[in-house]
Amino acid sequence: ADLEQWIINHPGILGEPLLIVTSEFSGFDKSSKRLDILALDKNGVLVVIELKLDIAGSVADQQAIRYAAFCSTMAMDDLVGLYAAYHGTSRESAEQAIIQFLEVGEIGKLNDRPRIILAAGSMDDQELTASVLWLRRFGIDISCIELTPYRLPADNQVLLVPRKVIPLAETSAYQI
Repeated sequence: ADLEQWIINHPGILGEPLLIVTSEFSGFDKSSKRLDILALDKNGVLVVIELKLDIAGSVADQQAIRYAAFCSTMAMDDLVGLYAAYHGTSRESAEQAIIQFLEVGEIGKLNDRPRIILAAGSMDDQELTASVLWLRRFGIDISCIELTPYRLPADNQVLLVPRKVIPLAETSAYQI
């Protein structure tokens, strides 16, 4: 919960500007699955963010692929409604927030290829990272970001430091 709230409050920690649309979303048709965070990037592409404290032994890649597939049928009107409900605002205000974030004159259409970000305290799972690298070869925009917390001794403040694991040029350590 702390990791999720931290990213909601500071989405830029994932390495790019992101507009948080909703979190803990479980409103998919014919599924009770719940995605951690749904965001929009500066290009107007949906970003499915799956969070784990430790990725080892998880099926985060499979979960995120499902959520991306579910989100691939969303229209911009759906997105505006989700943003409005999550942020407790009107649809008009939600649309204006999206337009302002995207720096466009009017709201456009969503494409059917959401991106995926897997973020975890540890990315020490070669089965998962090998799968991610394989999916990237087929044009799936999926990345892994390791988030390491550090406690400062002076004031006990916690810092969360991101490290992009995939994509990297030197990926052989993440393959099987």
